[in-house]
Amino acid sequence: MSVSYRDFVIKSLVTIGLGLFIVLIDTYEFLKDSGTQWIIVGLAFLKIAFIVWQSSRMILEVTVKDAPFYRFLEFVIINVLLVTFSFAVDYFCLYHVNPECFSGVPEKLSIPETLFECLYFSVLNFTNFGYGEILPQIIPAKVLVMLEDLLSFFTIIIVLSDFVSLKESLLASDLLQNKLPKKKEGEEE
Repeated sequence: MSVSYRDFVIKSLVTIGLGLFIVLIDTYEFLKDSGTQWIIVGLAFLKIAFIVWQSSRMILEVTVKDAPFYRFLEFVIINVLLVTFSFAVDYFCLYHVNPECFSGVPEKLSIPETLFECLYFSVLNFTNFGYGEILPQIIPAKVLVMLEDLLSFFTIIIVLSDFVSLKESLLASDLLQNKLPKKKEGEEE
């Protein structure tokens, strides 16, 4: 089976790196903080589109190749880890640009501690536990949180939709009929 998780992870990490590039730009003050914040949100939106597109391709590939269920679960776990980490980086970037983006983040944290707080917030947000310790305060931060919530919802729907039913539905659809190998006469289904 050639489901390439490695390529998926590498491409996702490159998109995450775009957010860090924006922080570098902000460090040299090329843009106003509000412009930088909206660029981070815009890149997060593009990242989501990429992740949804890649995820859809991976689901179709796993379906076409008649992969075992554990392969699908591997994909879901990798996807969830990438999404939570990527949003943690986005939150970190926003916080770096403007610490007033989020309330509840302790002051005077080191960079690793701040990144951990952002990862903590992302995991809680993705899993819908959100204890309310950290709250978005400005519109770009709120938009970013909404984007993670929507992606979380999309992921949960796919997982809860029962992969077997999803797989049967996809196999029966016209979309995949031309990708499936043709059965020779006399072969059993």
